[in-house]
Amino acid sequence: MIRVLERSHENFLAFEVEGSLTKEELEKLGVELEKTIETYGTLHWMCIWKSVHYENLRAFYTDMMWMFRHLKSFGRMAIVGDSWWKKLLVETDGLFFGEKYFDLSQLEEAWAYVEGK
Repeated sequence: MIRVLERSHENFLAFEVEGSLTKEELEKLGVELEKTIETYGTLHWMCIWKSVHYENLRAFYTDMMWMFRHLKSFGRMAIVGDSWWKKLLVETDGLFFGEKYFDLSQLEEAWAYVEGK
């Protein structure tokens, strides 16, 4: 499940992901994010990452290819999680994508980072 949070505005998007992610759900989010990129040129985003898995390899591939295609359009990116292994994964991912990890207890700090405050 992907849920865009109400606090999102302009080119600052936040969404919560939990459960099984499908290719169709990821494509739908991708279209929404592309509209923001077309309007503002840059997308700053935050993902609250709960217990998540891809429905299948096709969903994972869809997600990764979208990220690589739009990498130059990303500004500040925050991943909010709740475990040491997510932190380690995001720090490793950060070498390619520039993501920054925040613990769930740091949600307001993550918002401030994404919004450039």
